[in-house]
Amino acid sequence: MMPRRPGYTLVETLVVITLVGSLLGTVTLTLGVMYRADRNLREGVEQQRALEQFTARFRSDAHQALSASLSKPAEAGAPARQPALKSSGDQTIQYTLRPRDVDRVVRRGESIVHRETYGLTATGALWQIRDDRKPTMVSVSFTQPAPGGAQPSADTVRIDAVVRLVRPPP
Repeated sequence: MMPRRPGYTLVETLVVITLVGSLLGTVTLTLGVMYRADRNLREGVEQQRALEQFTARFRSDAHQALSASLSKPAEAGAPARQPALKSSGDQTIQYTLRPRDVDRVVRRGESIVHRETYGLTATGALWQIRDDRKPTMVSVSFTQPAPGGAQPSADTVRIDAVVRLVRPPP
C-alpha cells in the first residue's frame, strides 16, 4: 500500500472556493448597501443645511423688505410667478425655484449685485403674499422628495416659511 501524500482533495478545494465566493458576495453586497446609505444620509444632511440657510436668508430678506410682489420670471422655463422683495434704495431680491435648487438674486436697478443658489430639490412651490391684514405676510411652501432621488410620497416633508414685512414708520 502506498503512503498517503499530504494535500487537499478536489472536493475540499471546491467547498473552500464556494465558501470564499459566498463570503465575498455577501461582503460586496453589504458594502454597496452601506455606501448607498451613507450617500443618502449625506444628501439628507446637505438638504437640511441648505434648507436652514435658505429659511434664515428668506426670513431676513423679508423682514428687511419694504414691499413684496409676485413677478413674472425673467428666464424662459422658470416658474410662472416669483417673489420679489424690495428693500431700501433700488435693491430688489428675487427668488426662483428650479427643479434642483432655489436661486436668490440681488439686483440694484438692472444690474445683478449678488447671486446665491441653495441646493434644495423641491417641487410644487407655492409663493404667497397676504396683504389682507397687517402686517403683510410672505410665505413659501414646497415639498422635498426623500434623499436618494426617491419620488415624493406620503412621508414627504412640507416646509412653510412665514415672515412679516417691516413697514417704515409713517
